[in-house]
Amino acid sequence: MKVLRLNIIYTNQKMYNVNITNITLPGKDGPFTITSDHNYVVSTLSSSEIRYISENGEEKK
Repeated sequence: MKVLRLNIIYTNQKMYNVNITNITLPGKDGPFTITSDHNYVVSTLSSSEIRYISENGEEKK
């Protein structure tokens, strides 16, 4: 299974770094999911929860 690399960076400091299989983001027009075979996307995000499935299949928020 292909994985994605999730990096969350805040003021030039890496806060979080994990391999994931997909991620659901809070888009301004509603949530959307990105998988390893997803095309490029540009979107405005809302302030809300991010959900992802880790490389070992565990769902995290």
